[in-house]
Amino acid sequence: YKRQEWDLAAGADDPQGRSGPFRPSGQGLGVGVSRPLPVDRDHDDVSPRGVRDLSGNGREWTRDKVVLGGEDFAILRGRMYTMATPLTYNELRRYRDPQNSPMQRVNVPSPYTGFRIVIPLE
Repeated sequence: YKRQEWDLAAGADDPQGRSGPFRPSGQGLGVGVSRPLPVDRDHDDVSPRGVRDLSGNGREWTRDKVVLGGEDFAILRGRMYTMATPLTYNELRRYRDPQNSPMQRVNVPSPYTGFRIVIPLE
C-alpha cells in the first residue's frame, strides 16, 4: 500500500462515526499485549471497509518514503501491539503530512514492523 491507500483501507475518508479503524466497542484489539494476535482471530480490529489489523495488531511499512539528512525513511502506518491504545483517525489526520508520520530507516530491521501484501481479486 501507499500511505494514502492504507488510510483509505482504514476508513479515514468515511469513518462512519468511529474514532478509529476498529469496531466501536474497541475490545479485543491487539494493543498492550506481549505478541500480535493471530490474523484469523475474530476481534474488533476491523475497519469500516472490512480490513483487519490496522489499529492495534502491528505496524506496517508503506511504499512511501521521506529522505532526511540523505537517508531514506519508510512511512509507517498501523499501531504496534505493544502500545496501550489503538490508532485513531485524529492521528491519521496528523500523519497526512509525511514529516509528521511515524517512520523508520529502510535499512534497519524491527521486530515490530511488517508489511501487508495486497493483491487484486478478480
